[in-house]
Amino acid sequence: MTQRAHATVLLGLLAALLAAAVVPPSALGITRDVVLARGKVWVDARVPYSQTAWADESGGRVANSSLGYRTDCSGFVSLCWNLRWPDGRPRSLATDTLRGVSERIGKNDLLPGDILLKPKTTTTSGHAALFVGWVDPLSKTQYVSYEESGSSKGAVSRIVPYPFFEGGSGYYPYRYLGIEEDYLAQVEPVRGYDRYETAVKASRSTFATGAVETVVIASGADWPDALGGAALAGAHDAPVLLVRPDAVPSAVRAEIRRLGATGAVLLGGEAAVSKAAEDALAAVRPGFTVTRVGGRDRYETAAMAAAEAVEAARGRGKTPGGTVFVASGLAFPDALAASPASAEGVRPILLARPGSVPAPTERALRAMAPAEAVLLGGDPALERSVLESVRSLAPSVRRLAGRDRYETAAAVAAWSAERGLSWKGTGLATGADFPDALSGGVALAERGSVLLLTRPDRLAGPAAAALTANAAEVERTVCFGGMSAVGSDVRRAVAVILGFKG
Repeated sequence: MTQRAHATVLLGLLAALLAAAVVPPSALGITRDVVLARGKVWVDARVPYSQTAWADESGGRVANSSLGYRTDCSGFVSLCWNLRWPDGRPRSLATDTLRGVSERIGKNDLLPGDILLKPKTTTTSGHAALFVGWVDPLSKTQYVSYEESGSSKGAVSRIVPYPFFEGGSGYYPYRYLGIEEDYLAQVEPVRGYDRYETAVKASRSTFATGAVETVVIASGADWPDALGGAALAGAHDAPVLLVRPDAVPSAVRAEIRRLGATGAVLLGGEAAVSKAAEDALAAVRPGFTVTRVGGRDRYETAAMAAAEAVEAARGRGKTPGGTVFVASGLAFPDALAASPASAEGVRPILLARPGSVPAPTERALRAMAPAEAVLLGGDPALERSVLESVRSLAPSVRRLAGRDRYETAAAVAAWSAERGLSWKGTGLATGADFPDALSGGVALAERGSVLLLTRPDRLAGPAAAALTANAAEVERTVCFGGMSAVGSDVRRAVAVILGFKG
């Protein structure tokens, strides 16, 4: 059990007080991140179980029910959902009354912030546990819960067999009516409490247990060496996982074990990922091998990753797509927009300076002799001199560009959809930072879908236009990252475009 990754959650400011317990969901504005953050406060404080005591949001003991929530299982859920009387006082429901503010859902609909509930009856006791996430989203046999349990030392986080221990008779999943982010038919959230966990969640949502031989590892702290990871991951049918420059997060170690990987390709030199982190990777499991692919700079590292990707693809009986992308080495958005197409067709991403093609990139183009080179981004990201230099190295050259990173990403998505990818499960990631788009793009390649970029606080116009134009084909979007990366306003806008009527 200890080797499995527990689902973890965002920590931050608590939501503002809600006016009432039972009102339409659109009026409440509580998100799943806030529900889990409230619960984690009590879990961290190990609030003792009691049916006759109360605690406030910080986990501190208070005198009565006007000041806090009852510290039993249903009082804990009431805290997490921020249930309140009309005058603002905390409202602690019981297991047989929680159904009055929630609705029963199916197992496959469960998302973080929902609950597993066994209502109390005249002959049996009840219990409620907050659902944090699946241990394995593919098998869905175990989940991580937050709960107040009379048989344990206070509020705990633990792994629970679905639907609950001892067969789970009488337990069913329920969803609070006040969840703001209730766009489940249109939006699939893939997120963790930070970039490292989000990459793990992207992997868990895509790759089966024991199905990956080699993982691709990149720094989660900086992007230059990571940009070449997509094609390499596609060649290995593997995820991109992120590590800190000097350490390997426990969730990443657990994911490597779950995948059954026997080796890793580590992108970048020791300035990007230290020798200490490399050694920690090698110690993840017996016999685990780490191959570092790192050059003197980002341009050489990208060229080395491209060559490694082509070799690995051929070694696995794949034929690289014959296309090479060329992107700016001074910014990440344009390269990341192409990550699904790069991974899906083993189309390497090489880097150039705004006004010139570096020697490692030129050598890589000559060695690969691609049938087509696609420049990502317009002038000044890649000036005309770069286009002309690449034209002398590839028989066919074209440029995919827009007025900004969001329009360029939409153009890349349209190009990708013409070459085998689909709008069906379109991905959405922030264009303001790199990690979620990197790991998410590779996951989308496995799903066969394109990627769009957006602003964190509002849906970018080009992304909205692309979704609107292809709404008939888009079945559901996949949002990578938490609310700080792809905010609730973005998710609601996507859901409305795809038919949400709430």
